[in-house]
Amino acid sequence: MNSYDDEEYENEKKVIKYTRQIQQNPNDADSYVNRGCAYSALRQYELAIADFTKAIRINPNYDLPYYNRGGIYYWIGQHKQAIQDYSKAIELNPNFAEAYKKRGEVYKKLGNTRAASADFENYIKALDAGHNF
Repeated sequence: MNSYDDEEYENEKKVIKYTRQIQQNPNDADSYVNRGCAYSALRQYELAIADFTKAIRINPNYDLPYYNRGGIYYWIGQHKQAIQDYSKAIELNPNFAEAYKKRGEVYKKLGNTRAASADFENYIKALDAGHNF
């Protein structure tokens, strides 16, 4: 096995682990987020989006599933949805440095340099204040 196969195998094991946790506690938003991350690593984006969306339904005030779903939307070219999700993560956690950075990257890709610059400045401020996630 090479390192990719090892990583894929580990993520498949995580999917099984978190599926079992979800079966035991179907209202555990963290298990959906964790399984969504494993699906994302396996490039099973539709399943990952579904899990992040389920986590949001369980706990609409949880910033991490918005952030993670925003990342997938960015990767699959759905930039408007990515901005919406990163914005919601920031609304829920104004010190979420990585969300500012990622939203800034989307704005930059779309040519909105003013918004990108503002987000990159907020990213630096949040890091300077000791915040990351």
